[in-house]
Amino acid sequence: EVHIKFGMKLLMVDDNGKYLTWRNCMTTEGGYTLSQTFFIERRAPQRTGGSKKGSTMALEDGTPEDGCLGLAFALKSAKTSRYLVGGGMWDRYRLQFTCEKPESAMVFTFVPLA
Repeated sequence: EVHIKFGMKLLMVDDNGKYLTWRNCMTTEGGYTLSQTFFIERRAPQRTGGSKKGSTMALEDGTPEDGCLGLAFALKSAKTSRYLVGGGMWDRYRLQFTCEKPESAMVFTFVPLA
């Protein structure tokens, strides 16, 4: 269970329980709310470049043995129990929590800078 904050903004699910949004953190609430809570789940990292572009690596290839998150992950909303996916044209391509299947969730990847 995590809460994601960048500067003065907090990542959260909107009031309708569908879209991902940024809001000023802790404006009226006395603490974190369910809409500001996410579960992070490990995913197999995606290969980039080479002849196997876009193919999936084994989960063990990107998962450290020390219990850390690893290279790739997906977000699940604690409020809706659904996974984050990219919206279509009618949703203005906004990120939304509408996916029920873990294998269809959007995968985020950590990219080392050096």
